[in-house]
Amino acid sequence: MLAWIIDDGPLDWLSRTVSPSDVACWPTGQFFVAEATATQANKGAAQGSPEAKKRQGLLKPRTSAIQAFSIMMDSEASEILYSHLSQPTGTNTNLAENEAIAWALVKRNDAIFVTVDKRAALLALAELGCGRVAHAFDLWLHLREQDLISPDQLVQLCEDTKKSDQSLNNLPLRCQATAASPIT
Repeated sequence: MLAWIIDDGPLDWLSRTVSPSDVACWPTGQFFVAEATATQANKGAAQGSPEAKKRQGLLKPRTSAIQAFSIMMDSEASEILYSHLSQPTGTNTNLAENEAIAWALVKRNDAIFVTVDKRAALLALAELGCGRVAHAFDLWLHLREQDLISPDQLVQLCEDTKKSDQSLNNLPLRCQATAASPIT
């Protein structure tokens, strides 16, 4: 069973397209976010951000299949996070991505980090290796193949992802083929 660690960008698109009640029906133990991602959603929701409220809705602890993980102090993952992945100045402007990479290195060697952040993707590729870093399109196709999202939701997620990624001229061909011929 694959584990998917979802970065904040893909989580945002999911929250706009897939309802918390749909996500509550997904299998547990497969979808994760870093504690920093969950904390940011909670802070934004408390400040009245509609987008953050949607993200927060997908992360409700007792009803969601998307689980937040934390890095315990004095753990091997904490050592990697703060000694190896953090900036030399001690600041960690990319805390969620770095938490995801450290957690995947130590706790889940089957985890795939899903991001569209190019810096995070390159760091994760260097640290986790081939096959452990994915674009949001990979997650969307996996969710459709598992019948966890509808064909219309797949199309919406792919369109939202493409709009935000200026390096893409078109949807990837694999997404176009799946969206044109929904998996049944």
